[in-house]
Amino acid sequence: MASVEHGTWMDYWRENMEENGFTVPLNFLGSKAMVESTITAILAAIKQFGTKVTVYELIKAGAMSEKWSMQGYMLASYTAGCMIGSAAVATGRYLNNGTRIADVFSYAFTNGWATPTVHNLVFKHPQAFKPSSNANRSGPQ
Repeated sequence: MASVEHGTWMDYWRENMEENGFTVPLNFLGSKAMVESTITAILAAIKQFGTKVTVYELIKAGAMSEKWSMQGYMLASYTAGCMIGSAAVATGRYLNNGTRIADVFSYAFTNGWATPTVHNLVFKHPQAFKPSSNANRSGPQ
């Protein structure tokens, strides 16, 4: 999937899942709430069946939808971890109009600006690279 420019939370979530090798059908998990409830269900199943349980075993047990069958023998814990990580990435990108912190550091590195000071400023003042923020015009307070 090509990089999403100023997309929805779901666009960013799906993109990150696909970048991690997961195939998520477009009509499956169509909202943030569905993603969150699926994560909760997978974590509950892992608690019940153990951390070594696979997606396939959870499908057979009725704890996961057959739509996840393409993940087969992948550990359910890995699936849940990727879903959680993708949710974190999606949230960050959605709140920053599609910009990833990696984009900021790549740009700084390409231009020879990747210094510890820049690194600290980006982490302490992430609003500085958010286009809609007044902070990017006035600098850190």
